[in-house]
Amino acid sequence: MELNKVKGTGIRERDESTRTMRTDTGQKPGGAIEKTVRMIADVVAVNRSAPTVTLQGAQHTVELLVKDPAQLKEIEVGNRVEAVYVEAVALQVTGSGK
Repeated sequence: MELNKVKGTGIRERDESTRTMRTDTGQKPGGAIEKTVRMIADVVAVNRSAPTVTLQGAQHTVELLVKDPAQLKEIEVGNRVEAVYVEAVALQVTGSGK
């Protein structure tokens, strides 16, 4: 997760890219889908103790965990920020152990 303060333009943005991965042939079924989101959004809440930030973007509001709390030092409610984060889902089939 990256979070950077930007100058406000009045326009929120959102760009997404998706990547899919599958297990190799001959292995048990499995795979993953990874979506990288870059958004220009307005900060609507900051929780430094959690540490999370809630952003109102072009399509919806998201609450994001900020792994590096130092990124929140300069961020305040009302700021415009650029955030880049990854959403991922993975699936792996395993044996029952019987």
